[in-house]
This record gives sequence, structure tokens and C-alpha cells, in this order.
Amino acid sequence: MIFLGRTAARLRGRRAAARRHGSTAAGRRGGTAAFPGAEAPGLRPTNKALRSTNPRLRSAKWWRRAAGSTAARRVAVTCLITLVLAGAAGCAGGRFVRPAGPTTPFPEGAAVWTSLTDACRKVTAVRAELRVSGRVHGSRVPSLTTGVGLDAGRISLVAMVGARRVFALAGDTASVIWLNQLEGTSTRGTAAAVTDALIGIPLEPARLLALLTGCVSADPAVVSSERAGAFVRLRTADSVIYLREREGRWQLAAAEFRDVVVDYRHLEAGTPRDLDLRRGTDVSLRLRVIEFERNSQLPPAVFRLQVPGAFVEHPLDEVRRRGPFGGEF
Repeated sequence: MIFLGRTAARLRGRRAAARRHGSTAAGRRGGTAAFPGAEAPGLRPTNKALRSTNPRLRSAKWWRRAAGSTAARRVAVTCLITLVLAGAAGCAGGRFVRPAGPTTPFPEGAAVWTSLTDACRKVTAVRAELRVSGRVHGSRVPSLTTGVGLDAGRISLVAMVGARRVFALAGDTASVIWLNQLEGTSTRGTAAAVTDALIGIPLEPARLLALLTGCVSADPAVVSSERAGAFVRLRTADSVIYLREREGRWQLAAAEFRDVVVDYRHLEAGTPRDLDLRRGTDVSLRLRVIEFERNSQLPPAVFRLQVPGAFVEHPLDEVRRRGPFGGEF
């Protein structure tokens, strides 16, 4: 767990240095160089706006700083319009809706899927930083900065809000420990059972690894393939996968496993960067990938947790009843 914490600290340090020096890398991560008009006098956003990942906060801070002159206001209006249009374009695809109506065979499906998943099937371990938010059984999940260490059989998560640690989870498919550091409690169980109690979705390490890499399932073999509306629908042993064609290329659009729907909102070079997980009307979680490192060397200590002596053990049923954070948020 210290390993993931140090990784997060290094990432925060690099971002802070980039903001101070206005580097191109900072721009890509939301630093000064990427902020519209930030280089112009009088338009530089406040530090709080720079640190925020919320574009509305950035825009509001920047607008107040830009209000000093007519010329600045004109630039501000132009850039705000650009921001709004960019945001609208990013959401234009809308939420995935399962296609209905007649279907036709698509015999090329297996070959298409094999080609699309060639890179992700070579990923055996991942170290990542995610932003996780949404709702679970009526309770709001705040924007959690979540460090992830993952391979096909082991999982490690550290979730924080700002500098405040919310929870840690570590173990393997058969047994994980979850520490609720807001309340000083611990819970044990299989990975699927604990994640089901925590976020309302049962996730084994192999499944989460496949979802984050874009393979969807640990078993990529296609058993059937058909066209359904604007999508191609593929079925594997434990998943249903939806592809759509964009600019002459097939792309992962969505997937289903058990009663969970995964909506792939944005991919970069075939790698998921923004995805929604939904389970009925009770669970809706958004996972935004901030950092993603493939085939990382993860030491065994990453997947071990020691329960502090003062922590009280709670059964899974208690976690489900009270919610993962006991109403803290």
C-alpha cells in the first residue's frame, strides 16, 4: 500500500512542478499551458482553479479574473464558448442503449474482436489512477482519487478525497480485506463479495483488469456475432460486447456481464479512458482514467493489508445495510 501511496505522491509532485513551470506536460494534465488564455496577463486562473478537475470551477475562477477589461472579457467569452462546445461534443454520443429489433449475422465478428484485443491481451498487470464518482443504492459516491494495483489474480485499491484517505482494499480473488478508514472498521470476503457490498458491482481482479484494458472478459473467444441496429453484438462465454464503426474502424462501445452494463464513453488508441458502470437503477459509477501504466512490476506487499488493532470488524451484510461509508458523504 505504501508503494501505491508513493506513486500517487510522485504524480502529484510532477503535476505541481509542471504547474509552477507552465510546461507542455502540465497543459495535458490541466496545468497552466492548457488553460484557455492562461498565458495572457489578467487571464491566469487562481491556483485553486488550476488544481480543480472540474471545468466549471476553472471557468468560473478564470471568468472573475478576466472581468477587468473589455478586451479580456471578449477573450473570455470566446474561450468560454469554446469550452462549452468542446464539452457538448464530448457528450454527444449519449448513454448506451441496448439495440432492439431484427439482427443479421456478422461472420467477421471473431476476427474483428481478435484484432481489437490484440494489445490488451498482452497486459498482465496495471498500475493506475482513477477518478471514481456516482451513486450506489441512493448514496452519493464523491469524486474519489483511487490508486489501483491489479493483475489477473490480485487487487489493491487506495481511495482518497483530497489528502484524506477514505478506504484501502487489498488481496486476491479468494480473499480481500477492506479497511474503512473513515470509521475505523474492516471487512473480509471474496473480491467479488466485498466489491459488491462496497460499490454494488461484483468485480474479481481478472474482470476489473479486462474492463480497464478494453478486453472486457478474461476469455476473449467469440461464440456468436451479429449486427444489431448501429452495433455489432458479440457474445463470449461470460459477456456481451457491442462494437460500433467510426471513420471506417471498429471500436468498443459497450459491454454487459451478469446484470452490469459498461458504457465506454471515450477511448484513446483503443484504451479506455472514461467508462460508466451501471447495474439496474441502483448503481451508476463513472471511472475516469487519469494515469495508466501497463505491465507494471507490482511487489507482493502492494496486495497485503494489516488491520490496525483499533479497527472493528464488520460483516459484509452490515456494510451493505449501512452503505460503504456509513453515510459519511
